[in-house]
Amino acid sequence: MKLNNLSLTKRLLLLYIVGPLLLFILFGGTSYYFVRTLLDNNMQVSMQSDLKQTLEDFEKARKSLQAITEQFALGNSAYLLSETEEETQAYEISTMIHNIKNEIGIISFTNSDLRLFGYYDTEQDMFLYANNSSQTEALMLSPVLAHENEFTYYGPMVSQQRFSEDLVLAVTRRVPNVQLPVVVYAEIHIQPKTDTLFLNDAQIIVINSEGTPVYNTFEDSSEYELIYTQVNDATQGTTHEAHWTKAQSAVGYSLVLSISKADYNRRLRTFLMQSALILMGLFALLALSGFLVWKTAVQPINRFKREIQLIRTGDITHTEITQKINIREYNALLEEFMLMKGSIRTLLHQAKVDERERARLEYERLLYQINPHFLMNTLDTIHWLAVSKGVDDIDKVALAMNKLLHYNLKSEGVMSPLRDELAVVGQYVTLQQTRFDFTYVLDLKDERMLDALVPRFILQPLVENAIYHGLGEQGKLTVGISRSRKELYIFVADNGRGMTEAEQMRLQDASRRFYSSGEMGIGLSYVKHVLNEKFAGDALFKINSKIGEGTTITLHIPLPGEMQK
Repeated sequence: MKLNNLSLTKRLLLLYIVGPLLLFILFGGTSYYFVRTLLDNNMQVSMQSDLKQTLEDFEKARKSLQAITEQFALGNSAYLLSETEEETQAYEISTMIHNIKNEIGIISFTNSDLRLFGYYDTEQDMFLYANNSSQTEALMLSPVLAHENEFTYYGPMVSQQRFSEDLVLAVTRRVPNVQLPVVVYAEIHIQPKTDTLFLNDAQIIVINSEGTPVYNTFEDSSEYELIYTQVNDATQGTTHEAHWTKAQSAVGYSLVLSISKADYNRRLRTFLMQSALILMGLFALLALSGFLVWKTAVQPINRFKREIQLIRTGDITHTEITQKINIREYNALLEEFMLMKGSIRTLLHQAKVDERERARLEYERLLYQINPHFLMNTLDTIHWLAVSKGVDDIDKVALAMNKLLHYNLKSEGVMSPLRDELAVVGQYVTLQQTRFDFTYVLDLKDERMLDALVPRFILQPLVENAIYHGLGEQGKLTVGISRSRKELYIFVADNGRGMTEAEQMRLQDASRRFYSSGEMGIGLSYVKHVLNEKFAGDALFKINSKIGEGTTITLHIPLPGEMQK
């Protein structure tokens, strides 16, 4: 009820403020959900991709080390190394050593990421031959990353090469066929990827094949330890401060990539702030459009309100637009409104003229009613004279004529009981039988229908039409009354000459024109007009006729609810 009483201005405010607020809340919630989902998916995809790339870099470095150490453990350099142990000639030994160092130099030159590399005596803790000098005499071989057959991998750790602080992976491989406990040692530079596609900063944890962490880039050890407690049971997860994911290599060691929740939330807030700015801009545009709608749609209505107030006060003298509105549609409406004012003024003037004419016609109708009443009084006098003189035929005709005039001049309304209509028809038939030789039959199926209300003077025109245009001098006239559950059926039938289809069409067309003078359909047009006026198209008027068999006119009149079965 309150909404129905709101003015147009308040409704516009409601539509342009409350509606958009609800829409923005829904849009904001949906945007947050989709942005959060998008960022989560983006984060997972980015972390998986970056971790895979980092693991591939580690494996590429490991396989390079494996190939180099395999070559120097089983290849020509290893053979020369074993020969130096048995050779006694100083020159031959010098040549062999030169060749070994030359191969080590070639490998170092062709592998730019290779750092310290050579043959290492594990018993004396010293390099026999190497591409560079080490930071200490003895190698600091820790931590162990993984074992694979004859290979032992170390790191990530700081390079053993002197003056180098690069992060490297290292490998040792036992050299067979030599008497000394010699291994091939090689280390290669690596750069763990800590700048992800999703965020600029990430942390790496390296866990060896035995499940022990050997390297990490965390500054806060507590967060690193919290992640480490989870990695044995899952491949990805979250802690209070980070998201992490894990991947395992072919030789058993694992890499864990972690990004900070603080950085993730900072990026989420950036997205949300951008969305909020867009929403604020949309809201400002909507507010501006609402103001323009109010200015262009609501304000001109006040002009119509003033014009309507003038009509209410009776001022309809001005029918021309004195000030136009700057909107074409409103100007068109205003012009139509002014035309309506002119029409109202014309109609009011015509109504006054019609009222004066109606009063004049009413006066004339009262004057013209005087003559029928004199006729009724005269017929009454003829009736009593006929009674006193014993002239029954004149008495019957005068009495019937008097009853007909009395019924037709009544003014109690347009509806009367069916029994009254049938009584009047009986009086009319009595008059006509003094002139024509025909039989009259009343076929009443249900006497309860006598109380049904029908339009006054609806049967006499049908009977008159049947007598004058159907029966002629003799025949049979039948008036039938029946019903269905919701309708009253009245038919007037004669067994006269009948009509062709063309005549029926002409009669039906004539019945559409109220009081078409000079045609057989005058009375029928009255009947149809009354039916349409009273029952608004729910009543039916049907004509059925055949040449030589007669004519039947049927009326279908709806029954009121209390008379329906």
